Amino acid sequence: MSDTPETDAQANSVFGNHLCATVLADFARKLERERDEARKYLKWIHDLAESQKKWAFRNIAKEGLMKREGAE
Repeated sequence: MSDTPETDAQANSVFGNHLCATVLADFARKLERERDEARKYLKWIHDLAESQKKWAFRNIAKEGLMKREGAE
């Protein structure tokens, strides 16, 4: 079984050789749009994780300072 069944279904063999299979430009554009949308979503998730990490580190540092000031 192929990892790309949708592309395989759209492939047109040139000269009967699957090494030279092609897909229609509209299908390739659709795949590019889906890829770009997935990349934007992953970037959003990455940025969200980074901001949460920064927030957590700031709060940990703030708690450490408060404990240190209270101990004096």
